[in-house]
Amino acid sequence: MSLRFSAALAIGVFACIASAQTPAPSQERTLYFEPGITTQGANEIVNAIRTITETAQLTIDEAHKSLTLRGTAAQVEMAEWLFPLLNKPSGGTPKFTLPGAPDQMMEVLYPANVTTNQGLAEMVNTIRTVAEIQRMFACQGAHAIAVRGTAGQAALAEWIANALDKPADWQPPESQRWVSYEYSAVLPPRDNGTAVRVFYMAHAEKPQDIAEIVNLTRTVAEVQRMFAGNERKTVVLRASPNQIALAEWLLNALDKPASWQPPADQNPARYQYQADYPGSKGETDFVRIFYLAPDITQEGLSALTTQIRVSVGVQRLFASTAHHAIALRGTASQVTAAEQLVAARK
Repeated sequence: MSLRFSAALAIGVFACIASAQTPAPSQERTLYFEPGITTQGANEIVNAIRTITETAQLTIDEAHKSLTLRGTAAQVEMAEWLFPLLNKPSGGTPKFTLPGAPDQMMEVLYPANVTTNQGLAEMVNTIRTVAEIQRMFACQGAHAIAVRGTAGQAALAEWIANALDKPADWQPPESQRWVSYEYSAVLPPRDNGTAVRVFYMAHAEKPQDIAEIVNLTRTVAEVQRMFAGNERKTVVLRASPNQIALAEWLLNALDKPASWQPPADQNPARYQYQADYPGSKGETDFVRIFYLAPDITQEGLSALTTQIRVSVGVQRLFASTAHHAIALRGTASQVTAAEQLVAARK
């Protein structure tokens, strides 16, 4: 190859790269806030637009109650759609398909019953955890949540919001304490979960009690996408069918009145679990919940838990101080050894 040809080739390649990296032409728009909007409300709208549309150039003019933004044509189009829905909330669940991305959409959720900042924050964190949506923002002033994700994520977000948006004193009938949603998504090989469940707790009152139940369930059932809401006393989780079944059993077994004690023939509570993730080879584990005497101290519970973990070698083990209980999952021999240690403690 001649030097002249090499130079020409290099120039051509550089020109192609430079052309590919040329930013799209930017556009500018000025949008006007409602006259009575507060400074906090305006800042929330700006941060929502920045988060959802990924537009960095946003400027508020407080004197003229206006927002000036600069971005690509697609960013401007998204911002023009989103702005009035947060500036002057309309209700419903408006949806918008992103330009050039038919499987990407935005939506705005307007909870009717969850009215506190804590409730909105819990709803956002639940949806983010369970539906794996990164671009979300809650506007307290507009009492709205802006969401951007795939069509499947948006549908799941709307379903979760509706399941959590209940009046403060609402209690479901016993037969409706669980609501379910079948969710299809492309997931990592070990995580073939497609089911989503919402569990409405009937007895857990304190945030610490709810946190213990969630951490115990997460440890024993190995559920990662799980979030508890203290304001409405809910647990939302997404996992594989077998994980969901075990989680349902654990939550039902632990959501009991403070003075509840099991019948003698139901202590420990027993469950058999067959793992269903790839590579598990269909292994069967055994789950036990040992309900201990109410007078056991926190130190005594901690000591017994440590003894079981060390002596038996079981890893999926969790103690609940609020329920005076120990839950564990292991092989048949590990469970038998744990039962012997608990019996000796009694």
